[in-house]
Amino acid sequence: MTSSKAVTLVLLLLGSQQILQPCAARQLQQLIASNSTHQQLLTDSSSAAQLQASASSCDSEKQMVMCGDIPYTLAFRAERVACCEMHQPMVLPAAAQQANSLATEQQRQVRRQIPRSDLTDGLLYPPRYEFGRCTTKQQATVPTFSGRAVTLRSFDVPKLDKGIIQRVKARVYSGLPQHIKDDINRMRSWHSGSGFQHPAACAGPFELAVMRERLRNNNNIQTAARDSLLYGTGVKQKNYWLPGGGTWAPPTNCPADGYVGPLPISKVQIKWSGISASGGECPGNYPVQAPRSNCQHISLVELDAQMSYKMAMAWHVTGDDRYANKVLQIVDAHASTNKEWGLRHENGPLEAGWTIATMARALELVRSKAWPGLIDRFSNWAKAVTLPQMDYYYDVLTKQQQIPNHFGNWHATIAEAMMAVGVLANDRGRYNKGVVIFHDTVKHYLKWGKGSFAQNRILGECSETMRDLYHVQFGLGSLLQAAEIAWQQDDDLYSSDNYALAAAMELHARITNAWDSNRDANMLPQGFKFYEGNMPAPPAGTRWQFDMQKQRWAAVYTSNGAWHSDLWDGVKYLLGIGFLPTGWEMGYNHFVGRLGLKMPETAALLARSWPEWQEMQWGLGTITHANTAQSLWRDGIKDYTLCSNGRRRPSTAGTEQDGQDVLQAPSVAAQSAAVAVGTVQEGQGDDGLYADPLLLAGDMPTDDGVSSLATPQLAGGFYSPDMQGLLAEATTAPAKTRVGAAGAVASSAAASDQQQMPKVASESDVVKTSTD
Repeated sequence: MTSSKAVTLVLLLLGSQQILQPCAARQLQQLIASNSTHQQLLTDSSSAAQLQASASSCDSEKQMVMCGDIPYTLAFRAERVACCEMHQPMVLPAAAQQANSLATEQQRQVRRQIPRSDLTDGLLYPPRYEFGRCTTKQQATVPTFSGRAVTLRSFDVPKLDKGIIQRVKARVYSGLPQHIKDDINRMRSWHSGSGFQHPAACAGPFELAVMRERLRNNNNIQTAARDSLLYGTGVKQKNYWLPGGGTWAPPTNCPADGYVGPLPISKVQIKWSGISASGGECPGNYPVQAPRSNCQHISLVELDAQMSYKMAMAWHVTGDDRYANKVLQIVDAHASTNKEWGLRHENGPLEAGWTIATMARALELVRSKAWPGLIDRFSNWAKAVTLPQMDYYYDVLTKQQQIPNHFGNWHATIAEAMMAVGVLANDRGRYNKGVVIFHDTVKHYLKWGKGSFAQNRILGECSETMRDLYHVQFGLGSLLQAAEIAWQQDDDLYSSDNYALAAAMELHARITNAWDSNRDANMLPQGFKFYEGNMPAPPAGTRWQFDMQKQRWAAVYTSNGAWHSDLWDGVKYLLGIGFLPTGWEMGYNHFVGRLGLKMPETAALLARSWPEWQEMQWGLGTITHANTAQSLWRDGIKDYTLCSNGRRRPSTAGTEQDGQDVLQAPSVAAQSAAVAVGTVQEGQGDDGLYADPLLLAGDMPTDDGVSSLATPQLAGGFYSPDMQGLLAEATTAPAKTRVGAAGAVASSAAASDQQQMPKVASESDVVKTSTD
């Protein structure tokens, strides 16, 4: 095996780890762990010569991926050397290879033994969206592939405003078995000031309740994902080389007891590639065997943040309060200890985004168990310490400087982090800023292949496609998770910029599929080549560095970082390829499951790679979203849920598309009774203001101490006169048409429909070809 192939293998096996080469351990400790400054190191001529030699050899594919953005200038020389040393070509020791081989085989067995009909033929037909009568037709376009040829295919999809989303979800709720409704209602609350529903991370009460039901019934998909979460089954280790030999890896499992954290840090100072700044502290209880050069990154992102989300999900999976309590301990330790964060001109904003996005979603999932004042304490810490890092990156470095093609995975992470904190803290302003950044990022990051950016580009490319697919997945994953956070609040961000995320998923899935098919270059779209074996040698005394602004590779002098020349060969080189669990399940569930698109490349990628594990900020989409679109979306699609206020528009046909009898639509009053009892919130639907139809349970708690059993406030013009009348009728209607404390079905019409809904019990029950 050549050294470059060995590096690529390690990249695929280990994901985002930073590897410490034993032969460089002493030098690396001197460069980073000591209190010497870069300038002091470089005054020593022998040290400068050593640094120059090490920097010049930083040309393997993995080093290009992990260290490629660090400037070659003198000021960053020691930092670049440290990164290149950590990511030198190496082969794992036998024990680590065996562990990863076992994980690979475990994952392979899962794929062989458990069919995923949603990835094959389980969703053959799109839902019937009543275009023209009930919904506005839009188009989503994705690339399709045959050999190296690329064509575009467009699908009719509905404009999903807040009103439609809420009515469909309400219809889904009405058809669920009572014990699942009860589970949903035990979890769900609503904050009247912000209008946010809780808990609402990337999964909400519906997903969590169905997940638990499937686990109770031993659904194979969810049980495999549970074993991956709790026991690390099929999860490859992220190995770190240790000074003096051996390896260390963060835990792949999720122990209820015995986790080393929390690992809070009072002063965070992180440089490029996750390297701790000179003098940066490591937590006192930091694992003895773990590498110290990037101990702050590991402590924050790859241990505490990552584990907090795993434990939050484990609590919902098992009901074991030890998991929830450990989440609270982790989050509280950081909020109470950390007072300073940086470096804002290097990795500070990104590390803040990774940490806050993940911890905020974890705390949101266990908010019902949160200690008094903890959510406020965490939110205040984020606002005072970490969010300013992200504000600076977006408001100053991006908006004020107007750097061309600047939008990338950092902006995606920041958008998700702000939205997650906004929901957790009931801070509508912070959430809305995250949404603005989300749309900005999708618009600029995924603009290629369209309009004036179409020349020599393919629909679905992003600004980092030619940099490496490793960082592309960071960007897409954060955007997809942010879109799912919004979906839990009945906001459709998946449609941003004409469904650009769907096209990006398909293109990058195709590239990954080609790589995994024995590096089959004939599967790559025209104009693309794999980096390995194809990238030309740079001019003497230079190294290649991808220029995001120019969208091309440039040769820069290794002596001082000065530009030498651009590479103008017309080839788009691809590197850093390998599956990461970055939102693929959620994106597929939405675009294929909810909307009805065909995405065969994404399906093939998932079929080979599931279940998703947790990787830093991203993951665990399989256990919450795999194969849920039928039971949690499609079963709620009726023309009386799609049409405004439940009114059936005239139709020339007397039957549904599949020949089933048309169900009698509930009256407007009955519909309103079903959706209006309890707390109401303001929103803009097809006909203007509406009541929140998801607040179905009369005993549903609010998050701000206001009883949801109270009669909705009708004064002050908050609702239109017609809606006020409907609300008043709903609160005085006979018991059989109201939602009471037990969560009974709202109307006789809805009750008759309920009999046609499948039980959420097993894959065979939940997955079926959509016929309505």
